[in-house]
Amino acid sequence: MASALWQQGVGRVWLSGWWRAAGTAAAAAASPGVEFVYERHGPVEEVLQRRQVPRRRVEKLHGDQVALELLAFPVTAADVATVERGTAAAAASAGEMGAAAASGIGGHEGLAAVVAAGPLSAFKAGDFVLAARTLRGTWREHAVVDDGSTCLVSLPMELRDALQRRSKAALERAATLMGAPAVAYRLLTDYGLQKGDVLVQNAGATPVGLAVVQLAAERGLRTLSVVDELPPDATAGSGPALEDYGVKAERVKALGGDVVVSSSFARRVPEVRKMIADLSGGVTGGAKLALNGVGGDSATSLLKFVGHGGTMVTYAGWRGTMPVIAPTSAFVERDLVLRGFSMLQWVQHADIESIQSMVNELGSMAARGALTGWLERKPLSALQTDDFASARELHRARQIVAVTPAGERFAA
Repeated sequence: MASALWQQGVGRVWLSGWWRAAGTAAAAAASPGVEFVYERHGPVEEVLQRRQVPRRRVEKLHGDQVALELLAFPVTAADVATVERGTAAAAASAGEMGAAAASGIGGHEGLAAVVAAGPLSAFKAGDFVLAARTLRGTWREHAVVDDGSTCLVSLPMELRDALQRRSKAALERAATLMGAPAVAYRLLTDYGLQKGDVLVQNAGATPVGLAVVQLAAERGLRTLSVVDELPPDATAGSGPALEDYGVKAERVKALGGDVVVSSSFARRVPEVRKMIADLSGGVTGGAKLALNGVGGDSATSLLKFVGHGGTMVTYAGWRGTMPVIAPTSAFVERDLVLRGFSMLQWVQHADIESIQSMVNELGSMAARGALTGWLERKPLSALQTDDFASARELHRARQIVAVTPAGERFAA
């Protein structure tokens, strides 16, 4: 069954009893696949195009090649940044999902089903996989990966079993694992935190911020999250996407956040420092780690809450334009360390076993409801350019997860 199968859709491979062989070559040809492409960098609402493509016939897969049918993919700020500005990591990875990736298919992450695999592949038809180093080209329905063993990781068993039960939540959570949850995992793993330590973060109500509080609660870390009343360039009543601060703050707390304050309250430095000391059991000195996902004044304010020898890690910024400004005293008097983190860079250098181990831990949490996110499921057919543009906004209430027609069969 590994020859003349997949992209033509002739007698679709039977995946563990869920999809039954159906259709003819003519029927498949009448139902082209969808992909979202860009031919140049620029504002996503201007350069991104929805394109229908014929389902090419795959005669034979070679070596470590893997043919995939995408089930669901998130639309993230990192995805949009790649479309709008490009990244060094994305440029280095061009071609990992075939020639189409180099021509500009968007998307870094996604959940897929293996339809066929080459003779040297560790995967087989029916497996569920996540894009790992496959950094571009998931905003589509089908793909062929040349080096499956280094570009893909297996979906953890707990989530696979949930998909078998046709769990909508499992489909959405699985598709996002290599996004915000993975970023949060690395931020809480790679900077020396121990149980009982306190961390502070801005962008507390964003996908990464929500994943941080859930993972921190699981690990016995204490959190103080700063949530903006409004994004940096917005005013009250500027659009329906804006959420009230109280709604966002309650969501952060409901998902495991210990203390949540507004960006205006964060200016009351002595009071916030007292809150951090209370989280530390009365120990003064400040937080061990600060996580900056905004930049600008918010980042400068966050530094005031970091203790001597602590670290602030910047993993994102408001549209990539707001600088991080630190006073000299932060270095001379408090010996603070400022670091940067990019998930796209991390996966380029990590071994596939480390990526799989991370995914296994995150998948276990997601399957038992300890890692949920705040997600909005949307059929691929309903996805509009405005949905992609909204992903870059700090104030967007929910993260979009697009579900393909193939994915809909697992959430019926």
